[in-house]
Amino acid sequence: MSNKELKKKLLAQILEELERERQTLIQAAQVAHEAATHEESKAEDKYDTRGLEASYLAGAQAKRAMDLEKIIFDLSHLEISSSNTNIRVTALVKLRLNDEKVSKVFLVPHGAGITLEAGKEKIQIVTPSSPLGQELIGRSEGDEFEIVLAKQKQSFEILECL
Repeated sequence: MSNKELKKKLLAQILEELERERQTLIQAAQVAHEAATHEESKAEDKYDTRGLEASYLAGAQAKRAMDLEKIIFDLSHLEISSSNTNIRVTALVKLRLNDEKVSKVFLVPHGAGITLEAGKEKIQIVTPSSPLGQELIGRSEGDEFEIVLAKQKQSFEILECL
């Protein structure tokens, strides 16, 4: 499988994960809306805010679902880079952390925190707005850098840029 095909497969996995999350939010918003409008949610006195709280929850969940819809749209129209000279969005990067652990990260605009699997490898999604993503943009194979994560200095070496 070519690097571009692998990136497309990873992007499809991200889209599937985000769509699952969006569907869950839609269902949760519907449940919260039903709770807000149910007869039992009617305020019994001026301190009873169950219905109001449920309506706020439904609104927030619906807004997050709409935000995810836009993110899914943006990612589904993202052009996959085949360049592997300088790191940019859609780069798949193999890193060595603190001269020990080797890992791969996929740099995309959304989906931070998602971990994907490609065969036996785990690939972490990183966004350009994260500290690691900011440091990766524009760098190339062989570059080394340090960043502070969770109050600890971490050193990275870029082993490969796909």
